[in-house]
Amino acid sequence: MAETVNSQVVDSVTSSNLKVLGDAPGVAIGIVYSTLSQCVSLTMASATSTQQGMDKIGETITTVGVVKIMQQMK
Repeated sequence: MAETVNSQVVDSVTSSNLKVLGDAPGVAIGIVYSTLSQCVSLTMASATSTQQGMDKIGETITTVGVVKIMQQMK
């Protein structure tokens, strides 16, 4: 019961499959680059947040130091 398939349909399916297979490496590297850029941006955001926290600690230490100096002058 084998049915004959139109050769144009076979050619169309083959072309579609080859197009998908041909595009796959480009799509894959695009996903890799997108993931990498998101990782780098999250790392930079984390570094910025850490630096802001360290700045607050530095300001606190400076304030405590100035208060102690002012208390010594009384």
